[in-house]
Amino acid sequence: MKLKTKRSAIAVIGATSILAFAVATPSFAHDRVVGTETSSTTEFEAVKASVTATITAVPTTVTSAKAAAHGTQFIVYKLADDATAVPATQPTVGGKRIHVKSGTLADGTLTGVLELKGGLAGTTTNYAIYTADGATAIFATVTVDATGTVATATTSADVTAAYTAPTAKAVKAQKGKHGKKHGHR
Repeated sequence: MKLKTKRSAIAVIGATSILAFAVATPSFAHDRVVGTETSSTTEFEAVKASVTATITAVPTTVTSAKAAAHGTQFIVYKLADDATAVPATQPTVGGKRIHVKSGTLADGTLTGVLELKGGLAGTTTNYAIYTADGATAIFATVTVDATGTVATATTSADVTAAYTAPTAKAVKAQKGKHGKKHGHR
């Protein structure tokens, strides 16, 4: 009889262990699903505002707006919340290179937009915009409305730069890291 009781006790302990392991296993699982990630912090989709930008002196050999847009770069630096003007000298770190988007090319002038990210609802984000041709920097602000859905940008001056021929490095970056476009056949 003692042997039967011991076997029953072992079976109960085994079943309990299996049940506990089955319940605990999902907590050991990785919390990522292919293609998505979860995070303990709440992420938000940044609202963007557009600033009109112009590239002048585009050569006649450049015939598409996309090619003309790569003729110069604008370097954008996020400034402190209390900034009221651009720094006296261009910063050496923290800049993001951007190009004109959605442009139209006519008579050697490309007109399009630069997109600047806004912050959270009801906030203002300050930027300094520098051009690759060394023109004067421009102070820009992006204000997001109370709902967090509309961003409005203002600038201290027109955003304009002269066309400069893209370097080989820039052309390679446009095509991808291997220097040619890859596709499926």
